[in-house]
Amino acid sequence: MRFVGALMGITFGFIFAGAGGFIAAETAVPTYFTWLEMKEWNATQAEIIDAGGEDNSVTATYEDEVAGKKYRGERVYIANFKDNIGSYHTDMRRYLTQKRRTAQPVTIWFDPDNPVDSVIDRDMRWGLFALMTVF
Repeated sequence: MRFVGALMGITFGFIFAGAGGFIAAETAVPTYFTWLEMKEWNATQAEIIDAGGEDNSVTATYEDEVAGKKYRGERVYIANFKDNIGSYHTDMRRYLTQKRRTAQPVTIWFDPDNPVDSVIDRDMRWGLFALMTVF
């Protein structure tokens, strides 16, 4: 009987660890490597066309110009999913809405090899990253 209980515990442990590894591989690992790539991107100024979102997300549309060519971007931050960690989304939405309302440019970061890829906030949100990693 003890053997069956131990076997079930080990099996459950492997399943749980495997699921956790899969989730980390799908969220934390790509986010970390994207952050590393974005550290090499160049800065430019962009005009906020639209800003919005919900309690757990922030959205924006912005236009910038690189080497005389105009680009339109929508990526606000590194992660590509919604979350409710802290007040990040509320604060960022407020910041972007203010910039749009006052027609002030924002600094964005773009991939010099592919300027269509851009982001407003390339900083790692370490609380979110820790949650993705631990989860």
